[in-house]
Amino acid sequence: MTKLIHAAIAGTLLGLNGVAAQAGPDGEGFYIRGYAELSYAVDGGSNETFGTLDLDLGYSASSAIGYNLGIDAIILDSDNYYALYPAAVIGTGFGDVSVGIPRSVYDSGYFPSMPLGTSSYFGLEIGAALGSVAGSSYLFETDVLPLGLRWDGRFGGTQVGASYHRVSGPGSDFDTVAVAFRHEMDAISSFYDMVFFGGFEYAFDGSSDYSAHRIGAEGGTDNWRTGLIFDVNDNISEGLVTAYGNYALNDNWTLDAFVMNINSGGTDTFYGAGAKFQPTDTLYVDANVTGYSGASDPIWELTVGLSF
Repeated sequence: MTKLIHAAIAGTLLGLNGVAAQAGPDGEGFYIRGYAELSYAVDGGSNETFGTLDLDLGYSASSAIGYNLGIDAIILDSDNYYALYPAAVIGTGFGDVSVGIPRSVYDSGYFPSMPLGTSSYFGLEIGAALGSVAGSSYLFETDVLPLGLRWDGRFGGTQVGASYHRVSGPGSDFDTVAVAFRHEMDAISSFYDMVFFGGFEYAFDGSSDYSAHRIGAEGGTDNWRTGLIFDVNDNISEGLVTAYGNYALNDNWTLDAFVMNINSGGTDTFYGAGAKFQPTDTLYVDANVTGYSGASDPIWELTVGLSF
C-alpha cells in the first residue's frame, strides 16, 4: 500500500524528523474546528483502511486567559498514533501568546490545506516530509514532549506568528523555532482575491541542525481557487513545487486536482484528481485517485469525513 509514495519520499524524512495542524478563531468564545475521517485506499493488489483526526477546541478571549487543546490522531491497520496539544492562550493588545504544548506555526494557522486530489492518504505521507520537526517527533516517536511558546498577531490583513519548542525524548533533545506569515489582499476585483504566505523553521541539537522554507500564493473566487507552493528543506535541497486547484460545481460538489514535483537526487512527479460531495455543512464524501511517475498502479481512495 505504501510503495507508491514511500518510493519517492522515504529519503526525505528528517534526521531530527516532520506532520500536523493552532491558531485561535476571530472573536471570543468557545470554538471547535477541524475534521475526522475514515478512509479506504487501494493500490494494485493491496488495500488499507485508516482513520485521521485533526481537531482544535477551546476558548478564545481577546484580553484574558483562554485555552486551546489540539488533537492529532492517525489510526492504521497496524499502528495508532496520537498527540495532544494543550496550551493556555493569553490575549494581549499585541496578539495571543500560547504557553504549554502549542502547535508549531509551521503546522497550522498560516498555510492553506492543500487539496491533494482530496487524498487523505497522500496528505499523511507527504506531511511527514513537509511538516514541522516538533510535530512529527511528538506524533510518531515514543515519550517525546515538545514544551514551548507561540505568538500569533494580526495587523490588518497580515497575520504573523512565531513558535519555539524544546523537544525532549529518550533518543535526543533538540530546540526548534519557526516563523510564518499570511497576507490576505483586499479583493482585486469584486470577485477575485489573493493570499500570500510563507514560513521558516530551524531545528538544532548542538551537533547538527535542520532548516525548512516555504513560500506560496493562492487566489480565486467563490467558485474556484488555484495555488502554487514552493518548499525547500535540508532533505529536499533542490525543492518541491506543488500546483493545485479546485472548482465548485454547486453548493454540494467540488472537483480537485494537483501536480507535485519533487527534486531530491532525482525528479519524481505526483498527480491526482478527486471529487468531493458535501450534502451538509458537516458531512462530506471524497473519491479520488493519486498517481506517481514511477509507479504502474495508482492509489484509489474513498473517504467519509466530518468537518467542524
